[in-house]
Amino acid sequence: MKSVYFRLILCTLLSAQAVSMQSQTPFENLVEQIAQNSPALKALEAGGKAETSKAKAENRLDDPEVEFEHLWPQNQESKRWSVGVTQTFSWPGLYGSRSKANEALAKEMEARYKAQYRTTKLQISQTLARLILAKERVNMLCKVHTAICDLKKRTDTAWQHGETTILDVNKSTIEQANTASDLQLAVSERDNLYSELLALGYTCPQTQASKPLYTDECIIAIRALPDELESMSIPPVELADENTYMEAALRSPDIKLAEARIVTAEKAAEVAKISRTPGFSLGYRHVFEGGNHFNGLAVGMSLPVWSRRSEREAALAATLAARFEAQAAQTAATTSTRAAYANALRLQSQIATLAPALENSDNFNLLEKAYNGGQLSMLEYLTETAYFLKARLALLDLHEQYFSAASQLNSLL
Repeated sequence: MKSVYFRLILCTLLSAQAVSMQSQTPFENLVEQIAQNSPALKALEAGGKAETSKAKAENRLDDPEVEFEHLWPQNQESKRWSVGVTQTFSWPGLYGSRSKANEALAKEMEARYKAQYRTTKLQISQTLARLILAKERVNMLCKVHTAICDLKKRTDTAWQHGETTILDVNKSTIEQANTASDLQLAVSERDNLYSELLALGYTCPQTQASKPLYTDECIIAIRALPDELESMSIPPVELADENTYMEAALRSPDIKLAEARIVTAEKAAEVAKISRTPGFSLGYRHVFEGGNHFNGLAVGMSLPVWSRRSEREAALAATLAARFEAQAAQTAATTSTRAAYANALRLQSQIATLAPALENSDNFNLLEKAYNGGQLSMLEYLTETAYFLKARLALLDLHEQYFSAASQLNSLL
């Protein structure tokens, strides 16, 4: 009966997803697909079913006990034998109390699944965004490295014709090695993020063929991501007002999970209280002795004087701890939400300031034209290229930080 909760949760989530995915971006659709395939969520669902099933199994009568006894005397007297069956049971109110505790546990499992579902989706979303930005870093560094390789070839040719000095050749060689190293590091970071996405539940399309992304002799062989990831971009993330997030934080799945744990602890305390009541046993006996058959009943009572002595105190302490944890969760939720909102606004302002100069201008092509036109020396060209590359990579870092903060806030809504 309790396992039905998880089926209802899953059906509700999948139905909501089917409707919402029609108006979502490819990025959001992929996040939903990965979440549905998440091993962590599947493990959590199975674990929740196991816990509720175990609790349900413990709220049943004990198995009846059948006894047989056969005794024979030392003399010629008749033998004695007996047979009986005994059923033990707890205080009647304990079964109802356990049933209520099991219902509270099932609701806690439901709240835990929803909280983990939100956390997993947020983790997938942030990992996917970092992967897309890492892909952009690779593409940018490939473009710069290609330009430096072309410069190196032209410098070598010019030196062979006596049109430049060995110093310029050395400068281009050093810069080529530096950009190659930066490119290798960026590719490694991109591949690590791709591995993280696979671990979260992403499955590569079966028809996806492995192919090199760059084949220029100067470029280190780089394998492409699946087509859907190569073509994917991060959707714009808008911010709501702070009060909206603060109110949503107090209604978040994490807060509801903390509240559900209080109820579960309270019900467990009630079970512990009633568990100190006596238990009973009722049995039937048939005895043969001295040539006579005897039929009768056996009644017993267990007194939990020692075994359950500290259970109620422990349960009450667990309830108190759950209440404090709920208060701490509320404080943490409001504090982290306020900090994330302030951080998101700051990053949004920085991006708005830098984007026009870096994203809306083709600085690298402009530098190449200035160098080819003789307006920049090689040293000036390399210095300016490194400057704009550093600024462009810093802007990508700002985008990554902003998406992380904004997606954390929007996951509350």
